[in-house]
Amino acid sequence: MINAKRVAAGKKPVDRRNAGDQSILAHLLNGLFPSYRIFKRLQAEEIGTNPVKRSCEDLQTSVFIVSYLLHDYEKFPDYPDWLEQNFINHNWEEDPPKKEYAPNLGREYIVKKILDFGLYHLLGDKWKELIDDIIEISSNAGVKNDSDLGLTTRGLKPLDDERLDSRIRQVLIDLIRLSDLFASVVKHPRDVESGGLQTLLTRLSNHQLKLTYHSLSENRGILTNIFNNALIAAHPEEFYTPLLYLPDGVVYLATVDAPPITTDKISCQNMRSI
Repeated sequence: MINAKRVAAGKKPVDRRNAGDQSILAHLLNGLFPSYRIFKRLQAEEIGTNPVKRSCEDLQTSVFIVSYLLHDYEKFPDYPDWLEQNFINHNWEEDPPKKEYAPNLGREYIVKKILDFGLYHLLGDKWKELIDDIIEISSNAGVKNDSDLGLTTRGLKPLDDERLDSRIRQVLIDLIRLSDLFASVVKHPRDVESGGLQTLLTRLSNHQLKLTYHSLSENRGILTNIFNNALIAAHPEEFYTPLLYLPDGVVYLATVDAPPITTDKISCQNMRSI
């Protein structure tokens, strides 16, 4: 609707991409895939005790997925139209829609998107009981201006029982923040060293996992694939799991005791095995 009005007026369409270079769908998928793989690793038997393993079973897993998929709902293309249908009118070209513009803390819009996307299949028959938890978790996964710590004072009533108490919600908030950082920050392998990713992973894994990477200085087409594959083969599978494949290298999920990879480990055998 916004862009239709702009185009009709001869103006340039508003760029609704997220993080400057990706659509909202790409942003969601780019964050969910690596973080969900980490999530499952944290739940695995070979990883010792950690907050995810202690707190997250099927219900909490589903709430994590749904909360992440909806955490940027103010960027959804139908959100401005929904606000206008609920008598919230602004000049959206000058003042982009925000979550706080939604009446009733956004409960009705969250319900609408859960129904639109079929996410209730993940949450079970009593999914409407989880709406306030999803709002709190998804609205506090950012930092500074991207978080809203005052929702409960304005009437939000999340669950406070063994399914989703404040401690479990904080674990899910950390997981969504991890997902969001993967989607927003990581464009090159070295980016995993910044943006708080390592700090979050350390906390979630109880100091048992870390992120590492190999990076290539140049992209040489098919030769890049050969070098990448040789470098991957040099990382022992019992310590390293390839997590993100980027044009100039690979990010790994590694155990904290993983041996460092040196050039002598990248042998001719690695190259011949490609």
